[in-house]
Amino acid sequence: MDAIEVAHESLHSIKTKNLKSLVLKMDLVKAYDRVNWDYLRLVLLQVGLSLDATNWSMACINSASFVVLVNGEPTNFFRISRG
Repeated sequence: MDAIEVAHESLHSIKTKNLKSLVLKMDLVKAYDRVNWDYLRLVLLQVGLSLDATNWSMACINSASFVVLVNGEPTNFFRISRG
């Protein structure tokens, strides 16, 4: 629900302030190890995202880290990788 609220507030601000904007939602949950990152980068550039915005988006994807609960106890943070 938090993500929905953030999205709603963001879209409301964009609309009320009449801002030029691009809203991009990428769902990589099931496809994470199947996505070709070079292809994704080219698609972002092709749809008109600036080089800086594309680099920022790719950095967010490539630098994510996670914690997993094992028997209710959190593990140490780990970086994601393909495969």
